[in-house]
Amino acid sequence: MMSLIEYAKINRHRSKRENPKKRDSTFIYFAMKGNEKIRVCRQAFSILYAIKGKAIFRLTSLKSEGKLPEDKRGRHRNRGNVLSNEAITAIDEHIRSFPLKESHYSSKHIQYLEANLNVKIMYELFLKKYPHYQCVKYDYYRKYFNDNHGYRFGRPQVDVCSTCEELEAKIKSSSLNENAKRVAVAEKIIHLKRAKKFYNKQKEVLALCKERKDVGAIVFDYMQNLPIPKIPVQEMFYLRKLWLYVFCVHDLKTNSADFYTYHEGEAKRGPDEVCSLLWKTIQNMDPSVKELHVFSDACGGQNRNNTLIRFFLTLVAKNRFEKIYQYFPVRGHSFLQCDRNFGTAKRLIRRRDRIYVPNEYNNLISAAKIRGFSVKPVSSNEILDFKNSWQQCFKKTCKSLDKATTFKISQYRSFEYSSSHKDFYNLILTWPTTRSESEEE
Repeated sequence: MMSLIEYAKINRHRSKRENPKKRDSTFIYFAMKGNEKIRVCRQAFSILYAIKGKAIFRLTSLKSEGKLPEDKRGRHRNRGNVLSNEAITAIDEHIRSFPLKESHYSSKHIQYLEANLNVKIMYELFLKKYPHYQCVKYDYYRKYFNDNHGYRFGRPQVDVCSTCEELEAKIKSSSLNENAKRVAVAEKIIHLKRAKKFYNKQKEVLALCKERKDVGAIVFDYMQNLPIPKIPVQEMFYLRKLWLYVFCVHDLKTNSADFYTYHEGEAKRGPDEVCSLLWKTIQNMDPSVKELHVFSDACGGQNRNNTLIRFFLTLVAKNRFEKIYQYFPVRGHSFLQCDRNFGTAKRLIRRRDRIYVPNEYNNLISAAKIRGFSVKPVSSNEILDFKNSWQQCFKKTCKSLDKATTFKISQYRSFEYSSSHKDFYNLILTWPTTRSESEEE
């Protein structure tokens, strides 16, 4: 660049000003056209070589002094914004001082911070704790947090296990001695291992379903009741609404879900409804499936009762299945695949502020997933009377062979029904009829 600038003296000043600026030199600028130099003005020189006036002034100053340009990049001494190792250590210790929580339902080991925290609040707490580190800016604190820790921030907990909360309170209590706390820690470890057995069994069954064609698995549960109508009018909050019941059956083998919907005027949420809707799902199941695994929560009025047990006994007695395995989770650790489906459907339902009829709910649930959920409205005629029919074929109370213990459903977390053990119940089995037909009889 300096070879294209030539220094020249000013021979004559022709300024008409009273106090003219006296310059002893001027500069001539050239541009290359092939091997030939062409004289150009300063502005053209700046545009052609894409340099600013400040750079041109520096070159001309060096030219007039007879000096060569020197590269001064990276030689500045302004290092006052670099943090010391002590400040960085204080940031790291402050981030680690916040207590971490572990995921309650996830099979992965996920740690997260309290829901009432964020990086901005943590930074403000850092400045209060270390007032002599005011040089630490929020952007640096946030970048250090994301690069070195990156913890998630949890949401407010819902449906937490009462046993876990009780044991956690004992562990953190300042009034208990160390022996009592160690006992609480041991109890919590055992409790979590028992809860994890349910999810480990699900993984085993899922792998078994992929290997064998004759093995199937289903998960079923009720969704939270949906109001009809759903209107954002203040007075509607205090009025009695008609509830819509949503029952979901998730097939683990095909990874598909069937939703059955009906309002409280059609039927209730008892064992008759659960058995009837499970029977509708089983009828559509592949006939080659002879071993069925069933997962559900341990709600006594719906899933863990005499009616459902006799329903599964009838299925193996009728040779629909050779074996049925039923599993119940530990209370408070009952997050199932149906709950994921409910969450997917609720995200779309929350976006609608006005819903008047059940069919609108059905359309929203059906469109909640990319592949879509199967939604089937249910009428009262489709609900069979299982509760009254099984008492004609099975005993209500059972005892062990030595008559020492009485069978109590609430004491067990898994059941096995086999077609090879038909000696324990009457072989004269009749399929239940609808409620209206049973009342006529």
